[in-house]
Amino acid sequence: MKATVTLTQSEEYAKFMRIMSNKFDIPNITLGKMYPIKWGKQFENGEDEMYLVDDAGNNVFEISSLCKISMYAL
Repeated sequence: MKATVTLTQSEEYAKFMRIMSNKFDIPNITLGKMYPIKWGKQFENGEDEMYLVDDAGNNVFEISSLCKISMYAL
């Protein structure tokens, strides 16, 4: 059974993000690819932030500042 994804503006409901453009040519990010959204702390005393794991296995925080993304909920 395939899951249906729906475009959303809500980070709260989003489970995946698609990279629409890579403004700063961040390496190991594939245009058009859908990545699962992860949540975690970038800094020890910080709050949980949205991030993705890039194609090389690195955590990329602040992705919405670096790339144009579309978010999807299940």
